[in-house]
Amino acid sequence: FEIFNRLKVNIVELTGNHNLDVGEQPYLNSLKWYKDHNMKYFGGGASPAEANKPLIIELKDNRKIAWIGFNEFCPLGECADKKMGANRYVEAKAKKLIDSLRNEVKVDYILACVQYGEVDSYSPTSNQKKISQKLIDFGADVVLGSQAHQAQEIALYKGKIIFYGLGNFMFDQIHRLGVRQAFFLECYFYKGKIIQFQPVYT
Repeated sequence: FEIFNRLKVNIVELTGNHNLDVGEQPYLNSLKWYKDHNMKYFGGGASPAEANKPLIIELKDNRKIAWIGFNEFCPLGECADKKMGANRYVEAKAKKLIDSLRNEVKVDYILACVQYGEVDSYSPTSNQKKISQKLIDFGADVVLGSQAHQAQEIALYKGKIIFYGLGNFMFDQIHRLGVRQAFFLECYFYKGKIIQFQPVYT
């Protein structure tokens, strides 16, 4: 957590499959810590409604962007199906959320983050492709895969970019080349749109 402070983190994605590893109260303590340190979060929460709630940010030019997050499999029982945890991916729920952001909230740009099933491959799985393309079909502007332990392919679909996996960050894997490769993604906004993506490889 101190590293988060040093990095000046202000947004945290909570779609991960390890966020309930040490139990419910530590998870709630973490949510409180984020709030106490002015860090906004999305993709997870203390209830199913909070987990599915988008994070809407207003830019300096009054344009609005939204962050949404999902977990594909929830293999460790970490999803907020009844209580706290990550926001499980359900196609109809994702479509409803994006429709609401587009037609009711009137956001200018939607960033969708997904914790896919983990795979040790530079290439995405067929499910990664299917979900990513569906999210863009529903109206997302970019899809970011946050599960990958190694960097994965970058793709164009209907003129929009899919980053299937950004790779490890502050993780303890060093046993092979793939898990030591990753990238940060710098996103430059202008008039409510990302006009440039700049991967910074590590």
